[in-house]
Amino acid sequence: MGSRAAKDVVFRFNHPAVQWLRKAIWHRWRGRRYGLLWHDTYSEAKEIVEEAVRRLPPEEYDKRAFRLMRAAQLSLKHEYLPKSQWTKWEDETWYLQPQLAAIRKEYDDYRKLTGMKPYWATRSLYEKTSH
Repeated sequence: MGSRAAKDVVFRFNHPAVQWLRKAIWHRWRGRRYGLLWHDTYSEAKEIVEEAVRRLPPEEYDKRAFRLMRAAQLSLKHEYLPKSQWTKWEDETWYLQPQLAAIRKEYDDYRKLTGMKPYWATRSLYEKTSH
């Protein structure tokens, strides 16, 4: 799976005003000063994100871990990357989008077929219960 540029990503809403707003919000976002990509900020506490991250290719998983570690270290030191190393709009890939779309489709199909949640959507419930 190759990485995709921001211009190649298909969004659900692609009206020019929405595209402008998406780009404006992205440029105001401070995460790019740490070299993060937008999907790096998705919380793995949510089952769907945890499953999407688990399905990432090993090299993409390692890149994500490196970016998050570097951002945490810079944040602790109250520093940013040099401006030349900030994430650029052209570098943004929305790398979790294919996994998230596939997982949502699997979830909907499984829910329609069985009327129950898939195993990965109930894992946290089992982990929270005491034995």
